[in-house]
Amino acid sequence: MLATHVITVRNIHCGSCEDDIRKIIQEEYPQAKVVFVGSDVVVEIPGSETFDGTAISRKLYERGFEVIRVDSQPFHSRRLSWVGRLFSGNTRHERHAAICEQCAHHEESEEPDHQPATETYRAVYSIQGMSCASCARSIDEGVRERVPEIKDISVDVMNHSVALLVPNALVADKVQEVIRDLGYECQLTELLPVSTTVEYIVEASLGGMTCSNCANSIKDTALGLAFVDDAKIDVLSGSGIFHISDESKVEDLKSAIEDSGYTFELINVSPRHMSELIQQSRTINIKVEGMFCEQCPQHVMDVLKSYGDAVEVVNSITLDEPYVKFTYVPNAPKFTIRQIIDKISRANPELTISFVRPQSIEELAAEHMQLEKREIISRLWLTGLISIPMTYFMIRMSTVHMSWIDNASTLVLATPVYFFADDMFHIKSIKELKGVLSEKSWSRRLFHFGSMNLLMSLGTSISYWASLFMFFQDSMSETYFDSVVFLTLFLLVGRYLDVYSKAKASSAVSSLNELCPDEVQLVVDGDTVTQPVYAIDVNDTVKVFSGQKAAVDGLVISGASEFDEAMLTGESLPVLKRDGNYVYAGTVNCGSEAVVVKVTAANKGTFLDGIMSAVRQGQMTTSPIERVAEQVTSAFVPVVTYLALFVWLVWYVLGRSGRLPDEYLEHSRANSWGVWSMEFAIAVFVVACPCGIGLAAPTALFVGSRLAAKYGILARGGGEAFQEGAALDIVCFDKTGTITEGGNPQITDVWFKPGVTPQGELVQLAARLESESVHPLAKAVVSYAADRELMTSRVENIRQIAGRGIIGQVSAGPFQGKRAIMGNERLIKEQGIESGENEKLEKWKKEGKSVILLALDGDVVALFAAQDTIRPEAKQVIHALQTRGISTWMISGDNLKTARAIAAQAGIPPDQVIAEVLPEEKAERVRWLQKTGKADKSHSGRAIVAMVGDGVNDAPSLSACDVGIAIGTGADITLQSAKFVLVRSDLRGVPIVIDLSAAVMNRVRLNFFWAAIYNIVMIPLAAGVFYPWTETRLNPVLASLAMALSSVSVVFSSLALQWFKPRID
Repeated sequence: MLATHVITVRNIHCGSCEDDIRKIIQEEYPQAKVVFVGSDVVVEIPGSETFDGTAISRKLYERGFEVIRVDSQPFHSRRLSWVGRLFSGNTRHERHAAICEQCAHHEESEEPDHQPATETYRAVYSIQGMSCASCARSIDEGVRERVPEIKDISVDVMNHSVALLVPNALVADKVQEVIRDLGYECQLTELLPVSTTVEYIVEASLGGMTCSNCANSIKDTALGLAFVDDAKIDVLSGSGIFHISDESKVEDLKSAIEDSGYTFELINVSPRHMSELIQQSRTINIKVEGMFCEQCPQHVMDVLKSYGDAVEVVNSITLDEPYVKFTYVPNAPKFTIRQIIDKISRANPELTISFVRPQSIEELAAEHMQLEKREIISRLWLTGLISIPMTYFMIRMSTVHMSWIDNASTLVLATPVYFFADDMFHIKSIKELKGVLSEKSWSRRLFHFGSMNLLMSLGTSISYWASLFMFFQDSMSETYFDSVVFLTLFLLVGRYLDVYSKAKASSAVSSLNELCPDEVQLVVDGDTVTQPVYAIDVNDTVKVFSGQKAAVDGLVISGASEFDEAMLTGESLPVLKRDGNYVYAGTVNCGSEAVVVKVTAANKGTFLDGIMSAVRQGQMTTSPIERVAEQVTSAFVPVVTYLALFVWLVWYVLGRSGRLPDEYLEHSRANSWGVWSMEFAIAVFVVACPCGIGLAAPTALFVGSRLAAKYGILARGGGEAFQEGAALDIVCFDKTGTITEGGNPQITDVWFKPGVTPQGELVQLAARLESESVHPLAKAVVSYAADRELMTSRVENIRQIAGRGIIGQVSAGPFQGKRAIMGNERLIKEQGIESGENEKLEKWKKEGKSVILLALDGDVVALFAAQDTIRPEAKQVIHALQTRGISTWMISGDNLKTARAIAAQAGIPPDQVIAEVLPEEKAERVRWLQKTGKADKSHSGRAIVAMVGDGVNDAPSLSACDVGIAIGTGADITLQSAKFVLVRSDLRGVPIVIDLSAAVMNRVRLNFFWAAIYNIVMIPLAAGVFYPWTETRLNPVLASLAMALSSVSVVFSSLALQWFKPRID
């Protein structure tokens, strides 16, 4: 009889590594059979021999291999002497490089002065005996004190786990011993390499932005700071996300942006490191009213301090600032925010306590837009009133010669407009220039400054100050004071329309915040109590009555009713929810019964919040076409400024040199060539509009993201996803769970090897093995066995082999002592076992059935055939893609015959089926298709490939492809590798993604075309290029009106996308 042992080794890179490990093991155990399964080394030796895992591990360690586990137990490196640990580092690395082809090649390719980065690992431990926040704090402090090498420890009371960063497996082992010494049962469940980068994500609401030039200005200002690594600015939502290396520099970031002429309101600062993986605490801000003396705030603080380490006060309360912010780890129903508030109230019944709800980015952006509207409207009223008498003087100017009283009157009228209506342009442009002048780079000072505010300010300033000079030089000469008033009037009208249209475009985002009610019905001792949603913690129990909206995500534990999930899926169809089903925040109980729900997520952690977060993140992702627009607009204002000066200089020189006819000057209101030429320059300043170019892509993508959400699609990849989605050449589908239903396959046929009895025990043995797996086929076997009599078989030392199956040791029952293997043909063949009943196997595969094989001690004793039904819409979707000229492929881990049978049912050609690949191998096949596929639509020289998967084991291929599309709800929404997520599990979302991407990119191109044509035509017209032939010039006032209409038309063009309807094939 053979005994099986498993050694987990992290750094197996190539065949040379495998040969060296096999040699080391077989030197000690010549009869050992060594099989490599991923990072697991499966060793089989005769049962009569004793396997010394410690000795083998030590030898492997000395050869440079990172041994993590032996037979599910961590490798204890402390068995090495301290001298060995001191000097083993470099020699181990050299030994490993000597036998590893990949490492040797890597070292040869490195620069001589390159220093290898220190690797960091994320270690996750399962903890028993941790029951409260005090336990968590004890573990936190104990580990930090006794293991100084660790970083960023995060203790999760709810999930009874600890996660931290360690430099190597040895420290991970040390942490485990420390936690055990503290009195807790501890088991290492995960050890994976991660990035060591720790940065802080600053979310802020930004005011004062009007176009992409403003966004570029803020971005340049931020990136000019040494501690800012990245900056993403969204003009439409008025928000920004900054990646900084030092949390203490937030105020410096704020000051720099405010000095540039924009407002900065901090939303949130969060560290971006491993601890994000485990949400352990909740921060609450409450307002306490009714305090009348200095002792009242102290009483509140005493109550919070009475909880010890369970509550951490962030901001203390005072009489002047009756707010207190604190952090705690909820553990409902034992420890909740309600208990904390109740204790404060009992300490002083006179106090009134209320929650302070943090504003979202959308709400703050809406406030900024309303404030900007009010500022513009007040200036519009002033300018509009003054424009009435100014109209009289403008008409008078065209009929009679202006007297000094007329000119003085226009000066009096124009002055308040210039100083009190145009001030919003002057102030912002001055701050922008001040920020640019502080730059050390001369190229930045000369070629990357200003925004539309500067152009507007220059246009009105030249008109005003030149007119003032003309008036004092000759009070009877005609001036341009009227241009100041009407120029300002149209500029303000344009700015108001711009703000209004952007607010209209972003209203869909803000409306998501209103989907959830502010109150819930909390269940307490069988009764319901109305509570604000901020008083609810995870594991609380709430009731959702008929007609009410759910305010939290949760699991139905009592009752049954139908819910309208249109806000999630786009389909207003009732979905029955009963025991065990999930209810999502924002959905409506449209049935006749109430349901009781156990809260699983609330307060910024719900599925709806995930949708909003995903869409926000998508908005921050810049597409290639947006990056081109940013480059154009960043240089637009300097170019226009220099062009306007050049235009003035050219006309002035031509006039002064006598090259221009005198009637040009006689037919104008100017009294000199300098003033006459100035009118061209002002028109250039005013008519040039970078806003149209800057808003061409963001507005269309913004509306496209909202439209996608309407059809149950989350555009997590932002503009880049839309751009690549519009140019797809190939769409690949996973089989199980994507082309097929996947969720509930059924065992249809079973074969047992003659003479092997009892057969019932074989079925139960198969179920015991598969019970450790979450794969749909494993669930089918378990379900099949559930209807049969319970037998005595038991299995231990179960090991899952990703993408292949399971290996275990039978510990009880008639097959006790046998080594059991259950999985696909590939696993069986890798173990050197014949597959057995080939006729039935081939027959079932041709019928499109998936076959699972059970082998005992190298002999196949049972076959199980599972039938997975194809999705009803699969064939229609495949046909729809093919009619669009897109090639369709299937990539599956199943055997080739089964995969081709399923593909034939869906309409995928048999030569476009890739089968028998592991999850990580799917990514390689995707890359192969990118290189070899036919590129009909792409301009990159290779095929653009999309991968559609269920989001469970398709992460590698979703990352490798150009457009990852994940199908599913719930946990799948957090899949970081997908650029699109289909909220409703319906393949018809795939052609919608493609059609919508095409519509969005067509609208972007149309916007760019219009904005470009506008500037190409209007700037030469304003500069007077056609004046020698037509003697017509663009008046600065008309130029301002044209400029306003240009940017507004781009926004309304994007809003027209809302009429998009998906094509039905």
